[in-house]
Amino acid sequence: MSSTGDEQESYKNNRMHVKFKEAIEEL
Repeated sequence: MSSTGDEQESYKNNRMHVKFKEAIEEL
């Protein structure tokens, strides 16, 4: 498995998305 820049971007975006969802559910 090679970790390309794209893979890391996707991972970061995914974490941001999860955080965003959690924040919304807290409202």
